[in-house]
Amino acid sequence: MKLNYDDYYKFLVSLGILGFIFFSGIIYYLGSNKVLTPFVSFWLTLFIVIFLILIFQTKNVSRFLFFSGSLGIAFGLAVAAKVSAALFAGIICIVYIVIAVKKRNIVYLLASGMTVCLFFYVTLRFAYPYLFTGSNIPHLNPLLLTNWQQLKQFDGVHTGFPPALQWIPTIRGLFLPLHTYLWGLGIPIGTLTTVCLLYLFSQSIRKNIMNIEVIIATLWVCFLFSYQSIQFAKALRYVYPIYPIIAVLIGIFSVLLWEKIRHKKWVISGVYLCSFLILWWAWGFTSIYRMPHTRVQASHWIYSNIPHESRITYEVWDDAVPVSFDTYSSSLYRIVGLPMYDPDSVNKWKTITGILEQSDYIAITSNRLWRSLYALRDRFPVTSRYYELLFSGKLGFTDITTVTSYPCLIPGSFGMVQTKTNLTPPPFSMTTTNNCLLALNDDGAEESFTVYDHPKVILFKKTTVHTKDQLFQFIYGQQKPETILR
Repeated sequence: MKLNYDDYYKFLVSLGILGFIFFSGIIYYLGSNKVLTPFVSFWLTLFIVIFLILIFQTKNVSRFLFFSGSLGIAFGLAVAAKVSAALFAGIICIVYIVIAVKKRNIVYLLASGMTVCLFFYVTLRFAYPYLFTGSNIPHLNPLLLTNWQQLKQFDGVHTGFPPALQWIPTIRGLFLPLHTYLWGLGIPIGTLTTVCLLYLFSQSIRKNIMNIEVIIATLWVCFLFSYQSIQFAKALRYVYPIYPIIAVLIGIFSVLLWEKIRHKKWVISGVYLCSFLILWWAWGFTSIYRMPHTRVQASHWIYSNIPHESRITYEVWDDAVPVSFDTYSSSLYRIVGLPMYDPDSVNKWKTITGILEQSDYIAITSNRLWRSLYALRDRFPVTSRYYELLFSGKLGFTDITTVTSYPCLIPGSFGMVQTKTNLTPPPFSMTTTNNCLLALNDDGAEESFTVYDHPKVILFKKTTVHTKDQLFQFIYGQQKPETILR
């Protein structure tokens, strides 16, 4: 697309505005506290974006050597933020292939490549000093390598590491694309992204338009997304760096599409509708942050409705409630943890049933454990039976309150709404809550999307007294519920 200076300036301004608008509509960026790594993800994303901007200067081959040092620095900072950024060395190789075709100057290529490598190494030594041992030679720290190997052992279907259990039942190549579409980008931006990538890539290839910026950005997004999709761990934050580039690509797509269809009668209505859907969807997710944290809400309810000195259990590896405030302290209650992640055994369930015998309430403060463990019924058969009995009210404990903060698209109320928790929730569904006429049920969303900033909290009250032996036989044994509860 040939543009004069004025048209090119207007194109850049339009692209910047559209990119900002689309970026602000990406759902995952609306929450700043998805796990304790937003700072890592931020710096990784920042340096990767700078890295790509410098890569894009390769279209002007004569200036590439000038940017080689800056490119090495940006790449070094990206790897220092998260070592997996080293994967993007492949993009540098692609760029050098393009340069080789255009410039055909081996001396230039070697000089530029050595400059990138030198600045990359020096930057990495300063920004990630623990990666190396000694100060004179580029020797990797063996302790750090051992730590990486240990972390790698947590991968795989045979892992016993509690946070990794959630990934065992997920499908490689399907889970991450689906959840990125639903909960990372959001359905409106996700749909635009799919159409945008297909359109831009086909236009660049089919019409022989060698737009290096679009091709590299598209390939980079597809590569990172595909690579992370087939890994054992498929957290939404692992594709965090693609979101700014996606926003820019959608902006490019929108400008190009506008030039083609702006004379159509329906186009203005289409623009308004598309903009409304993006903003409405994003606004619905901000409802999560317009309400107190669900564990805070549950804690206030506990202080107001549960007698002091009551015995409240929680699940180890999850947070306990109530949390302490200026005027109240959790020490007013006796709080005991249930070791639910332990492998099923007689000892585990004798311990748990002994605790349940003495407990007045059970607090489940997120779906972290019950969703993962129930999905692994072959591995945790007794634990799965426990959750079935608990959630169905057959264990002698009754659900007395459920606190949720689902994304709300249409606020309002039909009165008190009784919701039943599905132990095998779908990735996406719609529901109604006490204060929302149309809410998005994210019980089935990727775990980190919900458990940190708006976990579902369920409180159960003991309504039937059983001895620990009765509970053990009920949960661990083969007897029918009627033989225990009659």
